[in-house]
Amino acid sequence: MNYQYVPTPPSQEDVNSEIIKDSISSTLKLQLEDKYSPFNFSTLTTNKPKEFSTLDSIYSKRSYLTQNKKQYKADYDSLLNQINYAISNQKKEINRKKIYHTYQMDHIYIVKTSKGYTLHEDQFLFLPNFQLKKITPILSTHLTKKEKILFEYFTLNYPLFETDDFNYNHQMDQLVYRKFNNALANEKKRKGDLIHTILYCVEYIRKYNDFNQTDIAKGIASNWIKKQNLTKFTPTFEKLTKVLDNYNIDRYTLKANNKHNNNQSITFTFDLNLVIIDTTILK
Repeated sequence: MNYQYVPTPPSQEDVNSEIIKDSISSTLKLQLEDKYSPFNFSTLTTNKPKEFSTLDSIYSKRSYLTQNKKQYKADYDSLLNQINYAISNQKKEINRKKIYHTYQMDHIYIVKTSKGYTLHEDQFLFLPNFQLKKITPILSTHLTKKEKILFEYFTLNYPLFETDDFNYNHQMDQLVYRKFNNALANEKKRKGDLIHTILYCVEYIRKYNDFNQTDIAKGIASNWIKKQNLTKFTPTFEKLTKVLDNYNIDRYTLKANNKHNNNQSITFTFDLNLVIIDTTILK
């Protein structure tokens, strides 16, 4: 038996995606050289003006007509001429308006700096000939060396839980990664803060084999106090409290009292992803 496997040829969308990925990487390597470390690329999106969508719809009608030629019998030629005429008119309309489609892809990458690392997410817009038209920054946030390592660990979906129960580890890994990735996909305003929160969670899980919301919230709050240089504030934390809205958890609050000053406290408000969204300081 002479059998030779022939792989399925890539679709045009896959080809376009690879062209644009290569273009993005080449552009950033040229600008940043060895300081550039690529990570995730989003799925390629084609932005089509409504005129192109109309043209695609007409082409679909013609395809259906030709595939079902027999059922139209004597009307087939007339219908085909009508559709071809509509296609021709729509192309003329597109040319008259001088409109075109564009390709869009988001890219996450890290740049090495003199002070550590910076995590970027940018949106790249390309013309139909794959010429880069515009770069729109989405996110830029500083990472420490430890956070960079944790980010690499997170993006590669490495194991988080390491107990003696393999099935438990696998299920918890899937659950946590799904939660983190869904949170990132839906976050718009505080994406940088969310990334730092996720990296703290990854570090916590790797250390304790657990996801304890209260302990994680306390750790995030303690880091906030340190970053504010509140050196005289030694926190003692109360319980993490759920705030309900129509019987659903809307946010969390956590009060920290100053061990050395009973009248001084900080109340932290967290969203559902344990990102700090507000602080109230009582002196």
